[in-house]
Amino acid sequence: MGGKRKGYTMQTITVKNIPDDIHKLLKDVAKFNHRSLNNEIINCLEKYLKIPKIDAASMLRKAQISRSKIKHRFSDSEIHDTKNKGAESQKWDLLANQKQRR
Repeated sequence: MGGKRKGYTMQTITVKNIPDDIHKLLKDVAKFNHRSLNNEIINCLEKYLKIPKIDAASMLRKAQISRSKIKHRFSDSEIHDTKNKGAESQKWDLLANQKQRR
């Protein structure tokens, strides 16, 4: 039967075949957070399942404000060149590191 929490009727579920490493991690996190294993599992489920709704209009306003603060507008070619330059630089760094290891 379900229990009670915060004025709601709660249901009971059983989870089978939990891998040992996940079980140990849950126990460790529960201990760290001073919670029972059951309450830690409920907390994890609530965090994962109760994703806050996004206010698209608010996000758009914030993006517009951020964009208005940018003094220089980069062209597509500037962005492309910068990305390629960064990738090329990373490749040379990788090669240099490999040579140092030899």
